[in-house]
Amino acid sequence: MDATYWGWSFGVVVMKDCRTKQVIWHKFIDKKETLADYLEGIAWL
Repeated sequence: MDATYWGWSFGVVVMKDCRTKQVIWHKFIDKKETLADYLEGIAWL
């Protein structure tokens, strides 16, 4: 799971499968990622 940004205020938190390298969950975010964003991805699993 990691966050990537484009510019100062737009990004995406992504969760990838380590074997297939495919994105299994993502969430667009504003400004910065928070613990709640990561917990949402974990809860989705």
